[in-house]
Amino acid sequence: LGDVYKRQGLVMGLLNGGSCHGIAFRVPADAVDATLQYLHEREQISKIYHEVFRPVRLRDGRCVPALCYVVDQRHRQFAGRLSRDEQFRLVANSCGHIGPNRDYVCNTAKSLAEIGVDDRTLRWLAERLDTR
Repeated sequence: LGDVYKRQGLVMGLLNGGSCHGIAFRVPADAVDATLQYLHEREQISKIYHEVFRPVRLRDGRCVPALCYVVDQRHRQFAGRLSRDEQFRLVANSCGHIGPNRDYVCNTAKSLAEIGVDDRTLRWLAERLDTR
């Protein structure tokens, strides 16, 4: 992997406002502190996210508070304003500690499509990456 491993790619994050579909995890009371520490270490490497509690609606209709990581759009690493071509270049040529950035993008696009979520830019990136 060499130099490619040293190149930061792109990840997806929640923006303030709007909504999203996903999975909420219930953490047993005796695991809360360890879970919060793990999440903080994993998600706050560059401090690009705000740790916030937001209401989430469960399948059974209940609404519960959940810890969410919402991107700080003023952070120097916020990539939401990059052109599609620049996003493609970064993703195609980057690799993180768990694998190529292209795999992350393509797997995310596929998983979202399976639950009926279609993000045009993400789909465009995944289709273009799959043809390389």
